[in-house]
Amino acid sequence: ARVGKAARDGVKSLGLSVFADERYASNTVTSVATPPTVDTKKLLKLMREEHKVVLAGGQGALEGKMFRIGHLGLVTEGDIKAVISALKVALPQAGFTPK
Repeated sequence: ARVGKAARDGVKSLGLSVFADERYASNTVTSVATPPTVDTKKLLKLMREEHKVVLAGGQGALEGKMFRIGHLGLVTEGDIKAVISALKVALPQAGFTPK
């Protein structure tokens, strides 16, 4: 629960929104709404290749509209902090402009 909250709080600190209603937030995965200006495929590639962080994209009708941060198992708040730090660098390269 702590790691899930850290992920959701980290995402929001970047100016992003969680995809699902937070009343039903998962302790194992955080889904993030991708802003319209962001190329999700490019973001996931940047995260994987430049930051060694693997995130999952949306599936089916949600492809390109969201991405997922997994935090099941042996994942710490420090791991989530590293993901958020990498996102802070990669998001502008994928077209994100914070409001």
